[in-house]
Amino acid sequence: MKRKNLIIAPVGDHSYHPFWANSPNRNFDILLIYFGTDPEKYKQDADYYLQTSGLFKFENIRLAHDTFRGVIKDYEAIWLPDNDILTDTDSINRLFNLFNELKLDLAQPAIALESQANWTITIQNIFCELRYVNFVETMCPLFNIESFNKVLDTFTLVRSGWGLDFLWPQILKGKKIAIIDSIAVFHKSNHKVNQWLGENCHSVQTKANVNAFHDWEMIMSKYGLDYHFCEYKKIRRPFSERWIAGMSQLKRLLTNPRLLIRLFVLNTREIIKWGFPKVHHG
Repeated sequence: MKRKNLIIAPVGDHSYHPFWANSPNRNFDILLIYFGTDPEKYKQDADYYLQTSGLFKFENIRLAHDTFRGVIKDYEAIWLPDNDILTDTDSINRLFNLFNELKLDLAQPAIALESQANWTITIQNIFCELRYVNFVETMCPLFNIESFNKVLDTFTLVRSGWGLDFLWPQILKGKKIAIIDSIAVFHKSNHKVNQWLGENCHSVQTKANVNAFHDWEMIMSKYGLDYHFCEYKKIRRPFSERWIAGMSQLKRLLTNPRLLIRLFVLNTREIIKWGFPKVHHG
């Protein structure tokens, strides 16, 4: 039976997607775009399946949309995770349920503190259920079908996809954009996955003459996207839950200095580039 939610994910030979569908009680279908070396390797894992080569993430997703246009149009929410995102079926079910319940336009699960985060704003705030923001990363964005259709043409603006996450909020022109802190995923630090992704991406970028940093700078310049990260509103967890979570996180930070160092580096980089994040109350 067709469900109302859909995951579209380009996946390689060391993808974590089998963990996403580890239960028959999922509230989502899966469209896999396989770009690895073993034909039909993951076909049994998918409701819809496409095999490609030599394309980047959002080029693959655009191709999948054009291939399955008649199927995709009937879904209500679409999640686009990288294949090195580690989570489980129950977490994804809750992600879709909360997203649909709050009628969000664009969102993402928070990134767990212990995993590899590219931007501090996306790291899980354990004191919040969610935060309304002006930025959702290309790593694992979640769209309703209307928002997905509005940004679809951006998927081929730059081959690498860098900078699209800064452009989407401008296109959507709304504040129904959120980081969902009650659901955190791991951008998993795994040598095999990272080595394979690094080698594959470097190989594809070299052959395609693509420079991701140039793509990012072009998007930022063309659309005038020099702005601060903003948190417009925080939906906090109950006080008792915040206290327990706070004590737990303090223990994690004190026993793992590497987490503190990484947070300092990320914050410093963002402050140099963007200034201090703005928080809007109300």
